[in-house]
Amino acid sequence: MESCEQCPGGEGCHGRSLAPVLRRVYALHAAGVTNKFDLLDRLSDEDEALLEQHARGLTTVCWTRAALTASATLLAEQPADDDTPPAEAVEARLAAILAAFERFPWRIDDLVDAAPELYDLVAAESDGQAAVSRLGRRPFGKLCKRAVWG
Repeated sequence: MESCEQCPGGEGCHGRSLAPVLRRVYALHAAGVTNKFDLLDRLSDEDEALLEQHARGLTTVCWTRAALTASATLLAEQPADDDTPPAEAVEARLAAILAAFERFPWRIDDLVDAAPELYDLVAAESDGQAAVSRLGRRPFGKLCKRAVWG
């Protein structure tokens, strides 16, 4: 993943810090809260404090890192299911992630470029138990391409 010049991936990285907020946005979106103002209204005080703390200096690179980091966690939390083929499950999760994050200023096409790294992050976070892990790196990259470009 690309890093910005202000905080190149360190502890104070805006992208790393805002990833938990995006995960909560995803959860709210999955629960049917899709209006931007309703989403903001339902974020916790802690989330709002994080947004305010990192508001200055946020770039598209920061939002992209936040979205990709949150996506890795969300994909790692998706267990492999014997009833649903992994490709279908991952494709549905990717579509839901893109829908939830569409209003944020991140470079969605970076999902394709970062697919190998994202795959490795998911595999490490899930100890190989996620649906993504049953796919392999190359098929996951193809799903990312299809999710972004149709």
